[in-house]
Amino acid sequence: MDTDGGGWTVFQHRVNGSVDFYRNFSSYEAGFGSLSGEFWLGLSLMHEMTSGSTNELRIDIERANGSLAYVVYPRFRIEAAPTYILRIGNKTDYSGVTSTVADYLPSTANGGADNMAFSTFDRDNDRSGINCASSYHGAWWYNHCYQYANLNGDYLTPGTHSSYSMTFDEYVSLKTSRMMFRTT
Repeated sequence: MDTDGGGWTVFQHRVNGSVDFYRNFSSYEAGFGSLSGEFWLGLSLMHEMTSGSTNELRIDIERANGSLAYVVYPRFRIEAAPTYILRIGNKTDYSGVTSTVADYLPSTANGGADNMAFSTFDRDNDRSGINCASSYHGAWWYNHCYQYANLNGDYLTPGTHSSYSMTFDEYVSLKTSRMMFRTT
């Protein structure tokens, strides 16, 4: 609660791989895990919490070597069912995250996640000719299977190079990730 001035609601937290994030759409809609460990809050609740206010999204990551990085995006919200489209603005702040990735994530024209529906292995909502969630063993607002942003991918040994792993700004599995939002 005291990160960058506090007031954040954490909706995704990964720390050790104790919870399997390769799940079906209904699991992501309802939420899973434990607030005291790894969890996903749930798309339905995220929509309810972000739809009536102006919010910002913060993504914190920790790499295998222990280095920390973050990026903040304004105008974050999750649209209603059935597809839970992600809406974010261009980054407003970042540290330790590759700038091109931070710039790329909101750009739908370049295959980023903004304005994309949420996809899982059993609900393919991406714009690719393949099911990105199935191919990259994750669940995300995929556009054209951009594997650098796959925070719900498999938790592998941190530092592993794999298209299935939990990644954000490079093609290497992370140690931890946390996604959160707050009203601005």
